[in-house]
Amino acid sequence: MADGLLFNIVTGILSKLNSMALAEMADAWHFKDQLNMLTETVTTVKSVLLDAQERQEESQTIRDWLRRLQSVVYKAHELFEKISALISKKEEINKGQVFFSSSNQIVCAFSISHKIKRIRSELDGIVRDGNLFSFVLRGCEERGVHYMKRDRGQSHSFVDANDVIGRDNDKNAMLERLLVEDDHATVVAIVGMGGLGKTTLAQVLFNDDAVEKNFDLRLWVCVSEDFDVHMICRLILMSATKRESPNLDMDQVHSHLRRKISGKKYLLVLDDVWSEDRAKWLKLHRLLKCGKSGSKIMVTTRSKRVSKALGAFDSYELQGLSHEFSCDLFKRMTFEPGVEDINGRLVDLGKEIVNKCGNIPLTIIVIGSLLYGGDERVWLSICGSFAKVLIENDVMPILKISYNVLTSPLKTCVAYCAFFPKDYEFSKEELISLWMAEGFLNAPDGSGGRLEEVGPETKVALSEDMRIEKGIRRLSLGYVLNSTQDVPSRLWDLKFLRQRLPSARLSDLRNLNGLRGRLDIFLIGEIKDLTFEANEADLSSKHALNELQIEWMLPESQNEGRNIRRSAIENAKCILEGLKPHSNLKSLTITNYFGGKLPSWASTGNSLLVEIRLINVGRCQLPSFSNLPALKRLAVQMSSVKFMEHQEDPSTTTFFPSLQRLELIEMRNLEGWMNVQPNPHSKVSFVSLLHLDITDCPKLSFFSACPNVKHLFLRGMGEANYGFVKAISLREKAYLGIDNSLCLMSFPKETFLHKLSCIEVLGDYKLTSTQNIREILTANNLPSLQHLRFIYCKNLQSAASGLEKLAVEALTFNFCLNLDFSENGMQWKALNIKPLRTLQLLGLPKTESLPSGMRFLTNLHTLHLALGNLKNLPEWIGCLSSLQCLELEFCCKLT
Repeated sequence: MADGLLFNIVTGILSKLNSMALAEMADAWHFKDQLNMLTETVTTVKSVLLDAQERQEESQTIRDWLRRLQSVVYKAHELFEKISALISKKEEINKGQVFFSSSNQIVCAFSISHKIKRIRSELDGIVRDGNLFSFVLRGCEERGVHYMKRDRGQSHSFVDANDVIGRDNDKNAMLERLLVEDDHATVVAIVGMGGLGKTTLAQVLFNDDAVEKNFDLRLWVCVSEDFDVHMICRLILMSATKRESPNLDMDQVHSHLRRKISGKKYLLVLDDVWSEDRAKWLKLHRLLKCGKSGSKIMVTTRSKRVSKALGAFDSYELQGLSHEFSCDLFKRMTFEPGVEDINGRLVDLGKEIVNKCGNIPLTIIVIGSLLYGGDERVWLSICGSFAKVLIENDVMPILKISYNVLTSPLKTCVAYCAFFPKDYEFSKEELISLWMAEGFLNAPDGSGGRLEEVGPETKVALSEDMRIEKGIRRLSLGYVLNSTQDVPSRLWDLKFLRQRLPSARLSDLRNLNGLRGRLDIFLIGEIKDLTFEANEADLSSKHALNELQIEWMLPESQNEGRNIRRSAIENAKCILEGLKPHSNLKSLTITNYFGGKLPSWASTGNSLLVEIRLINVGRCQLPSFSNLPALKRLAVQMSSVKFMEHQEDPSTTTFFPSLQRLELIEMRNLEGWMNVQPNPHSKVSFVSLLHLDITDCPKLSFFSACPNVKHLFLRGMGEANYGFVKAISLREKAYLGIDNSLCLMSFPKETFLHKLSCIEVLGDYKLTSTQNIREILTANNLPSLQHLRFIYCKNLQSAASGLEKLAVEALTFNFCLNLDFSENGMQWKALNIKPLRTLQLLGLPKTESLPSGMRFLTNLHTLHLALGNLKNLPEWIGCLSSLQCLELEFCCKLT
């Protein structure tokens, strides 16, 4: 069992034993003597437990003794949990009533007394056996050695090459391998045991000036144990674009990745690879072959087998530091820079410790950090800890020393983290919430501190007490917990987070002023009047609450507020008004609301609101959100609204100053933003709006000015005249997604069409042939267009003409079920003189062969085919002289 968990349970038992309520029960039920003797025994157990846990690695007998102790401690914990429940039940009974009948009291008292006596007897025996080990008695926070804290500002930088010691020869050797010109995407591996500094060397190389000049693109991905090809592709793309792409499906990720690295000389670092699955590697490698000659993939791994599986043409086996460099690193970690007068005894101890570190940088960093600022007693203690430690292929026994110096509450928090996967990224709020739910955080007695405030302090204490420099990114407690036979039950009992409370009431939130993060409130059907409950919830006192979601769970017959009684409508309005949150709220979502009017607090008094989502809100008057200074994202789904604003001339200084993303969803009666058409000379505009998504708003005819839109989605607009588009001015290299390609002809050219770099025709069921939009698909109309995609256009049958006047770099036909490219008459030769570099034909079931005209695409770099009925690849495919990447997926009939 993790050390801190056992110590915490013992501490909790002792706390219950010393409680006034238990003392009163023991006195009334005549088992006070047994309770006092058990208290003495548990106090003795607690005083020797710390020393026993630190010495368990040196003796199997001590480990066996701890397992016996753990078993009895569990029994005691269970018993006193039951006793606490009895006490709580008694306190709930009104004063003056009989708690139990006299006969039940006698039976219960006898049972408790007998169990306490039996547990005390077992613990006494364990304590007597423990005397053979001569354990040192310690207080709660006392450790074997006290370490002075040092300023975290002096920590060494992990990526600063000037702080890396003794790796110049290794760096030069690897540079020769990286800078040599050879085939596409050659794999170079750095192999070595844990703690040698493989990642450090890789980062030094990654940031070297010669490497930076040699490669067009440098990419870094931490792989770890799970070699998930799709996730790695997504991470590579994120490294290349410096932004996440959560909305892209896997085909789009692969396509974007190939386009990003196609024709470029890149260096890709795959750090900490464990998988030996060559099939997965080959799948990834195929996606990376479209880079320029001389591209390199640098891998760090502990296993030579991994290096072989990845086909590394050259594996560099990293060795430990020389003794001279080991001493230099140790000196840097343990003494202030420039210190010359060093105690001779410390010098001798330092040499002994360096020898025991085996020239492993990680070990030296950890041990040196522990010794920093310590006196001779500290050094002697650390030196003695090496006596039974064997360093084989890892440094976890050394990291165990860092774990030992923690106080028991901190040990518990660290041990809990060990149950999550390697490389799992915690947010501070998430980690503190989990610690709180498990009961690992305790405010000091008499401090009045709240657990929410103790949590961040605990996290800071871990950062300081663990004494692990910035260079060490990971601590595994596998070595610490390797003796655990069963997962401690408390680690899975997240009842405070998971349990459903069928009788839960809104008023139960009243005293939970420490709530933080996100709160979801679900109200089922036409609920009774909960106005009092809503006010009692006192959400306005929850200052740490960032996100609030309030949702009414309605049957389909009452969707959008239909068939709802007037009294229920009034109740819903009062409930929502009563659930006023604190002004610190960042995100608000209201779903299926039917109260007729949104609360006043939604648009006033929340100056920090960043996001508002009103989803499937019925007939309701919409407040003005234009004066919210921090609002960046607004999504509205309200079918009854005709106008978003009801003021003729809003202030230009407060009109959505920060709004970046606007979604209007299924607003079938929406005619315009203002209740009057905007004045051509009006200065009112969405100055910060970048992303505009309009879906199923067929009556929309005018809109306020949008001068800087970069992403525009127009879907389900029916027979709209698209006059509102005149108010939208696009930025350079803008994106347009649309399901009615014919409307492109009515869009303005200068402020709109000329700025488009990507058009995605998505789900256009009226489009039967690209000939229908031939007039608009020209280089004159779309001079900046680089990417053209036709996706899910199920009635598109012909692409034989209409595209020859375009100058696009990438062309995609995806899931156009009736499109047949087999000898379709497209003027491929005309496309040859255009800059077409990428062609994707995906999910076209009627295409059984490739048209011979494609042989004229001699500038094509990437060809991606996912054609389930494709029967063969033609011989002329060799005529595609510039082709660098040919990807075949789901071509099941290919022979």
